[in-house]
Amino acid sequence: MKKCNVITCTRSKNPIFFSYSLLDLHIQRVTYVRDLGVTLTQTLSSDIHVQDICARANRLLGYILRSTRGLTSQIALKLLYFALVRQVLEFSAAVWSPYRTGLISDLQKIQDKFVRMVGVRQGMNYREVPVNLMSKELQISPLVVRRKLQDALFLFKLINDVIKCPELLQKTNFRVPSGTRSQELFWRKHHPTSYDWSCSFGQNPESRLHYLQLGRFLQLFSPSI
Repeated sequence: MKKCNVITCTRSKNPIFFSYSLLDLHIQRVTYVRDLGVTLTQTLSSDIHVQDICARANRLLGYILRSTRGLTSQIALKLLYFALVRQVLEFSAAVWSPYRTGLISDLQKIQDKFVRMVGVRQGMNYREVPVNLMSKELQISPLVVRRKLQDALFLFKLINDVIKCPELLQKTNFRVPSGTRSQELFWRKHHPTSYDWSCSFGQNPESRLHYLQLGRFLQLFSPSI
């Protein structure tokens, strides 16, 4: 019973809670729960999850710093970063990808810290490392760009039956041409708030693709994306 919890997902200011029990034992109610590596809150916010993975990534980056003193090889440092740190920052990103600028910045700061670390190993001062130029030299894309590509890849796999999930596929709103020149593949759904849009991936998987302005440029029915 210690591993069992109850969580109610709602944004209501006055939610109705019910006390659950099993074999006369009360099941504890929590405000967030960790499931398959992703922390879910009552409001389906990604705040706690982002804070958690940023803390873990920072610890791993510190481990790399301490373990590789004297190492200047950009290739070796980059491989360590990809294997130990970036995979933590991107695990299941299609589920929790943030839309708020602050959370996006918090994630990117981890990668920028690594880039500055590489610059220091090349003899630069930490604060004077040109992060953008060094990132291009290392061929490391911004994390937000990689999350956008992951969203597009997820939708590609869903449509082409690589990911078998009829529940999500039937919620994908394809647009049927009606004699216009529009090349839009999906019907655009209006979202009154950013929160509504951010929670819409499980309801309408194509919504983020429209937001990313990738819909008309991707050939989602080709053998490869």
